[in-house]
Amino acid sequence: MITQNQPDCQNILLTDDAINRAIEMAEKSRKRFQQIALINGIVLETEIEVFPGIRLVPFPPSLGKRGKEIPRYISEWAPAAGGIQSFFDKTQLIIDFSESSEFNGDRFFQALSLAGNSAVQIATIVSVKKDEEPFKLVPYTGPTHSYLPRDPAKDADIDEAKCLYKLLGGLPFDVRRKLHIPINRWIKSHAEQGAMSDQVIDPEISPKDIPGSLTTRDVDKMIDLGIAFESLYLLGSSNLALDLRNRASEYLAEDQKEQEDLKETFREIYNWRSKAVHDGKLLTADVRVGKESFTPSEFIKRAQDLCRRSILKILKDPYPRIILNLDKEYLKPLLENGRKLRKSKAYPIKCKFRITDDHHCQLHCAIIPPGGISKGGYVKEVWIECMTESVEIDNRNYDLVIPHVHYSRQQIQEFMLDSDDSIKLLPNPDEMVIKYFRDIKPS
Repeated sequence: MITQNQPDCQNILLTDDAINRAIEMAEKSRKRFQQIALINGIVLETEIEVFPGIRLVPFPPSLGKRGKEIPRYISEWAPAAGGIQSFFDKTQLIIDFSESSEFNGDRFFQALSLAGNSAVQIATIVSVKKDEEPFKLVPYTGPTHSYLPRDPAKDADIDEAKCLYKLLGGLPFDVRRKLHIPINRWIKSHAEQGAMSDQVIDPEISPKDIPGSLTTRDVDKMIDLGIAFESLYLLGSSNLALDLRNRASEYLAEDQKEQEDLKETFREIYNWRSKAVHDGKLLTADVRVGKESFTPSEFIKRAQDLCRRSILKILKDPYPRIILNLDKEYLKPLLENGRKLRKSKAYPIKCKFRITDDHHCQLHCAIIPPGGISKGGYVKEVWIECMTESVEIDNRNYDLVIPHVHYSRQQIQEFMLDSDDSIKLLPNPDEMVIKYFRDIKPS
């Protein structure tokens, strides 16, 4: 039997007008700020406005012999980041706070990675005021350096990333959560690693002596890809290898011949994954699939490409829950929790909810009010607790009781009870009423 203790506080439900006035005042303060992320994995030739108030800005590939003026925040970052040379292979993502309330940086980096077939990740991040000291230009006359590790991104790549960003944001919450693991593991398989992750498997052999020698980094790649494939295609199977090659080949193949070839490919992928996990090694011989032969490095790239192809197809699939095994067996216990709580009438229900900023795994306090759970067991109404935020407007500080952001139904993944965080509830898949309240503690 699920029970809930009555909250020992008074809850004041805030009107829409009060919320809007507070947010308007906060926005006046936020318009003075920008957030700047220095990112790896993408090179641009010119500045691109991705969305209103959100820009990708290339760092110059060279400062030349005489040096150039650079933003002060970069000169301050440089020592900690390994010197000014470390900036030449990176791009700046500049976000105006006033335009960024609905922007999800983690999701956008996933989209950029999938579109460009590379790992786009944050190197460092800072928040600064516009047109003030951090943005004043300072001369730089240090060592010159020019570094372009890959071809610059094309407009078509950015357009594809924008489309994928919208697709990711429009997914049902359970599909988006399930795809989070394979996407991030695929990105990790492409990411640059430090020297400790790039040691040869056999310490007697140097990569300089034998080009293409397998390293511990390659072992890590196959482990990451194995996790990604299992998350995409498997669920509680007793014969993982057989199910992986059957399900993946059937889903990806365009014809019978390709399906047979893919079965052989996924058989080898699973063998390599097992070798990496259990032995910490990889096979050093060429891999033969049908009439084709792959070097070890080529085969790892083949596995990466198939993983990306799987993710992109699922993103555009009208029925992604079927391939991802998100069926009633997953939903049943969560909906049963909701029906039990509705029947117990243990309102108001104190809980926390998880939002889709998966990188930081953010939790926020909320209350499910009387009647807030549907007959089917979904949460159909929630009151979100507001926080006190100090903002500066015209050189004066104001304490405002506001939500940090206006949450949408698509951002909320699940609810967890305060009394027992193992009891989870699902947001209504169609419509959900969201209100805001202030928690007044008794004196």
